[in-house]
Amino acid sequence: MQAQAQRIKLKFLADECVFVQTVRLIREFGFEIYRIQDLGINGAKDNKVLQKAQSLQAVLITNDRGFSNIYQYPPSLYHVIIVLKMTPNPNYVQKVHKTLRNKKKILKDVYSS
Repeated sequence: MQAQAQRIKLKFLADECVFVQTVRLIREFGFEIYRIQDLGINGAKDNKVLQKAQSLQAVLITNDRGFSNIYQYPPSLYHVIIVLKMTPNPNYVQKVHKTLRNKKKILKDVYSS
């Protein structure tokens, strides 16, 4: 009898710059997602946001392009950081959400509990 691979429960932490529609979409996918606002740390500096993601063992999802600096935030030191290239323009929001919908099945297959 082969041992089954242990599945990881995927969680997200939405930075305060992530649109509410995006948070809703991720919840609709069935994933757990925390919002900075709900955790009471609005206005927190980037390092505190990242520390919170680490303590929750959550993927940080943000629109803050500063987090894409791999010299400042080396991938080997952090859980996953997803930087969305999104502006309040509805066309961009739709494109990003379409991409997320396309990736949903992959995420569910890999990370569902």
